Amino acid sequence: MLQLKNTNGGYGDETAIRADNVAITQTLGSLSTLQFSFVADEMNAVGADMMVPRTIITEPETGQMFRIVISNPVPSNKYRVYTVTANHVGGDLHDIQHEERYTKTQTLKKCMDLVVKGTDFKYKIEDDFSNYSFSESFGTGYADELLQQLANDFKFEYYFDNYTIHIAKSIGKTGAFLFVDGNNVEKISVNEDYSTLTTYMKGYAGKPDEKTGVYPISASYTSPLASQNHWGTIWGDIYTNENMTKRGLEKALKEKVHDYPDVQYSLEYVNFSKNLQGFKNDSSVGNYGYLRDRYGIDVQVRVQSRTIYPQDSKNSGSITFGNTTFDPIVLQNQLRKGWQDNVKLGKTLKRSVNDASDKAIRAWNSRLVAQPVVSRSASVVSRSAMVQANDEDDEPVYALTLPADNPLELPEGTQILVETDAKAVKGLERAIQKGQPIYGIATPDSNGLMSADDKSKLDNLKEYQLATPKTSGLMSKDDKAKLDSLNAEVTQARIGVDGAKHDTLNGRLDDNELEVQGARVSQADGKTYNVLKDRLDAMDKKPQQAVDDLEIGGTNLLLGSDVQSSDNHLLFKQNIIQNFNLKGKHLTLSFKLDISKASSAGAVTLKVIVSNGTNRTNFYCKQKLNVGDEFHDYVTKTVTLPTDTRNIISANVYNEGIQGSNFSFSRPSLQLGDKFTGWRPNPADFHHH
Repeated sequence: MLQLKNTNGGYGDETAIRADNVAITQTLGSLSTLQFSFVADEMNAVGADMMVPRTIITEPETGQMFRIVISNPVPSNKYRVYTVTANHVGGDLHDIQHEERYTKTQTLKKCMDLVVKGTDFKYKIEDDFSNYSFSESFGTGYADELLQQLANDFKFEYYFDNYTIHIAKSIGKTGAFLFVDGNNVEKISVNEDYSTLTTYMKGYAGKPDEKTGVYPISASYTSPLASQNHWGTIWGDIYTNENMTKRGLEKALKEKVHDYPDVQYSLEYVNFSKNLQGFKNDSSVGNYGYLRDRYGIDVQVRVQSRTIYPQDSKNSGSITFGNTTFDPIVLQNQLRKGWQDNVKLGKTLKRSVNDASDKAIRAWNSRLVAQPVVSRSASVVSRSAMVQANDEDDEPVYALTLPADNPLELPEGTQILVETDAKAVKGLERAIQKGQPIYGIATPDSNGLMSADDKSKLDNLKEYQLATPKTSGLMSKDDKAKLDSLNAEVTQARIGVDGAKHDTLNGRLDDNELEVQGARVSQADGKTYNVLKDRLDAMDKKPQQAVDDLEIGGTNLLLGSDVQSSDNHLLFKQNIIQNFNLKGKHLTLSFKLDISKASSAGAVTLKVIVSNGTNRTNFYCKQKLNVGDEFHDYVTKTVTLPTDTRNIISANVYNEGIQGSNFSFSRPSLQLGDKFTGWRPNPADFHHH
């Protein structure tokens, strides 16, 4: 049974429905979900009418409330069958946005007061938390997103009890359960993820120098598992925090190194009532306990998610665990066991090869030897019988000489006649080889043994052609061909220009015709350029310099840049394409600025930070406005990156005091090149959509 309440229009209608397969899935750090089904018969008719948005569903066994998200009615015989999914009412935090913004150092209580402001939510802080100093600001966003930001900054976990938010450093208790495979749990499955491993972190703290961008504090941390006997050195992302001390930075780096795999365990059957060794099993989400597999290995795990059936006592549900830390001893045991299994496999394979070789030798040694007989009139006598050949024809036949080990138990060398032709007798050797192949010995090389097929492939490999030297290093054959084609194009273009000049001297062209032929109007800025002249002037220089001179704007390096704001920052950090050579390149910065009439003076700035791995450099693209100004255009600036640039740290568009009607800034862009070619999204954005 479930209780429904319609909150639309303030009517507050309530009813109950008879539901089947009522399941609640609880996940650490996420909203709980409710799933159920019911038949829209006469008893549930009112409930079927209340399957509308914002309806609240209360599950009486747990007392938790959910809002309907998906309702899927399917006709079945006389009545419809509804399948319904609902999310916990904690999701109501996403119904409101806050415009206030806090800066500098704040308490958790003050920040939480902002999160629940104007909502039905209350909160309870169950531990002590130090104040937090925000590097930029806190606020201006959806309430649920601000709650998640606080959880990351203040390092706490939280869960919802209807409209009450419980906040603690860690949810759950330790030693809450003991599950043993084959006893009170069944079908343990394990999933190990190694993609997040890091063993080395480097970071910077303090206020960076405005000119050089260098941070006054730096530190690094190397995990004990960074040795070659374990994971090796795996870099994590460089960490920065302007509000940390040296000691705080070192502590943060140690916490951020992820030197263990993420391991997830899932159970299909759990007997919650069967307690073992004094453990009173409590599998609430967040609790810590122990899991023992059928090999007797105990692993400390934490309940990440569980699905319960509160109205079905026969269905115990399922649990998903995650590891708290990864014990390297477990990994070493796994590696050693794998090595031992590999040794056993090698010995088994060697025995199989030897057995096959012995069988082949025995088959060859026991083969029948055929000798021609002049005529069928000849007779062959054996121990037990006399075989008399008829004399219907005189075609030669073969007599077979028996070996010592023969199924007829006749003396070695006994000859018998076979009713078949000579070809069949000759084919016995091929049949033996086909049925029992002889394995060849592998070819030794510097790394061990190589099969005959691999040895043949290696012998047939052709030597690679050496690259063509050039001034900046080595040039591939394809690049050399492209360069030759480019030089030929330049020569042809110059011949055409010389001919045009000759025609002009003979009076066949007007004075301005040659200039008009070379002129092009740019779609980007509306200006006219003599493209042919610029191209030929560039080609008079070295080929590499010519390419640089012809450089124009290219791909937008920002992902998800089709955004707009009138107050907030447009900040890009993780969503910047980095797989380009940035050393000494031209980079064109741009953003769109619109305002009908400025009521206050100020500026909008696009700030880009680049790094060589140690030091940082800032670049700015800024548009200033005075009171009364109107502006509707792209703001652009081309900069030259340092020759040791390794990556772009961030790009941030922000407002410095401008207010006015129809004010917004949008569509930032970073293009490799010295000319702005208009805003366009990154190709990856098209793929995403």
